[in-house]
Amino acid sequence: MKLYAQQKPFSWMDKFCIKDAKGDDRYFVEGELHASGHRLHIYDTNKTEVALIRNKLSGLRPRVEILQKGTVSAEILKKRSLLKTEYIINGSDWIVRGDFRTHDYVLMGGYGNAVSVKIVPLNWGDCFEFDISNTADEVKALSAVMTFDLILESVK
Repeated sequence: MKLYAQQKPFSWMDKFCIKDAKGDDRYFVEGELHASGHRLHIYDTNKTEVALIRNKLSGLRPRVEILQKGTVSAEILKKRSLLKTEYIINGSDWIVRGDFRTHDYVLMGGYGNAVSVKIVPLNWGDCFEFDISNTADEVKALSAVMTFDLILESVK
């Protein structure tokens, strides 16, 4: 399943739409500033929340939780060393390969690529393309992609 979002840096306060390959709305994303940290809600076309991305205030190490149906389905931690930045995805066997800064990366797991991300030109402008291989993990993979962009934007 290929999904698309208009090319711009995502932020915690954004409202935007995720579209399918036909250009039809698939998900709506809406951010909010909350007392316990930032939140990003992902809704389906029926306006039902399918995921909540919650920034946990945890000192120097950014930590973001992905909740689906009120339960944490994944937690993403940004770990820095002197030589590189590593992302740890708890709640999944996914690992990250590629370059976040150019938006050309893949989340891969035991069954292959979960999602690949790249920028593609479309008739409505340049867009992020999210090629999600397992539709059972579609919302979780999309949430992880949103999380990586938010972590990169919020902590430089």
